[in-house]
Amino acid sequence: MGLDVQGLMHVGYRIGAQADQVPASVAFYKSIFDLDIDPNRPTIPNIPGAWVQLPNSSVKPQCHLMVAPGYRLLRAVRVRILHALILHWS
Repeated sequence: MGLDVQGLMHVGYRIGAQADQVPASVAFYKSIFDLDIDPNRPTIPNIPGAWVQLPNSSVKPQCHLMVAPGYRLLRAVRVRILHALILHWS
């Protein structure tokens, strides 16, 4: 039994570890793929970034470009999720 994939809503890409890398990354994706910026991206504390999407499309799959310091942040998030699941099942 397999999954029947219907579409793609969004994917996330880590674009570096410094907030000043966001403008260059957005410019790259806009120039190569002609993507638009989604102005509705909320402010996410400590995670600068941008959402880019296909222009003039009724379906708006997006690339979520985000700055993250790397493995330590991801490990901390995984530990918190695991801790929450253990507490939920206990």
